[in-house]
Amino acid sequence: MFELSKNILDPFTKTLIGLDFDNLRVHCEFVKTSLADERDRFQKFADEHTQEYNDDQKAEFYEFYGEEIWHISDLLPSLQWMSTFLLSYGIFEKALNGICHTIGRLKLSPLNLTDMAGKGIERAKLYLSKNCGVTSPFNTPEWAKIQNISKIRNVLAHASGELDLTQKHHKEVFDIAKVDQTIQVHWQDFNPQTATIELTAEFNINAIETFRSFLFLICDTPKA
Repeated sequence: MFELSKNILDPFTKTLIGLDFDNLRVHCEFVKTSLADERDRFQKFADEHTQEYNDDQKAEFYEFYGEEIWHISDLLPSLQWMSTFLLSYGIFEKALNGICHTIGRLKLSPLNLTDMAGKGIERAKLYLSKNCGVTSPFNTPEWAKIQNISKIRNVLAHASGELDLTQKHHKEVFDIAKVDQTIQVHWQDFNPQTATIELTAEFNINAIETFRSFLFLICDTPKA
């Protein structure tokens, strides 16, 4: 006999969420491989053309292709991983809002998500915890990580990752980045109070897995 789910959301909803984040993970792996292949392609090209060059000729060769090397090694990866992260965060926030609407309907709540104060993930937390009685997922390491991820997202979205360390929320992101080996921190020589952060493939993959795990925690919350 078919047994209704004992959790607040049905297994089908959880499966759909999992598919979204599986696809993001595949995207990350594809981009990571593609960027590595492009670097290898250029290195092979350089090795073939400079194998009989002396040191001065090699220096001229790499100076001539300096902009292309910068694009391949620095600019494109930086832009790609920032874009991927912002996309992943957007999908996470959309999924979280969708869960709020679904659980609100199941609970026959007279309130909508937009009736709550705040915005973004903090508004979703308020709606689920105060209005729907879903509290346990917000007392987990996954939620703590997501709060830090959200701070990073805000700096990337509004300041392109440039940190003004005289601002409190920028300093918070700087402190997070310093202890996270999947984030690169670059100092600005001309201003000791300014730095930039650069994400990596590993940061994106970790964030995607954290988003998935947290949403699954909500899905698996027992019915009240």
